[in-house]
Amino acid sequence: MEAQIIAAISKAAPGVRCYHDAAPNQPSTPYVVLQRVGGAGHLHLDTETSDYEARLQLAVWHPDRLTVNRISRDIEAALMRIDGVQPIGAAVADYDPTTSLRGMRQDFYITE
Repeated sequence: MEAQIIAAISKAAPGVRCYHDAAPNQPSTPYVVLQRVGGAGHLHLDTETSDYEARLQLAVWHPDRLTVNRISRDIEAALMRIDGVQPIGAAVADYDPTTSLRGMRQDFYITE
């Protein structure tokens, strides 16, 4: 499922790099960080046939607020077209004072 999500991000936002868990030091912008941040896990007691639900957080980073907002919305629209991916509310603005980058964070349920 994550490979499909990364492919959708790449198509919706060409040139945006995707990193798992954390970005390297001084990455080129814009970029996205994907991180699993919980979820329900197995949805039924029969774990051999049960769907698995995870919560995936995406954080988009760029120096310009309007650019990061647009990229975030484009990615959200692309991910909503994938079966088994559902946004959990709207994206939340962020700011990293160390890098002076603007961010947008959004969580999604993914069912595998």
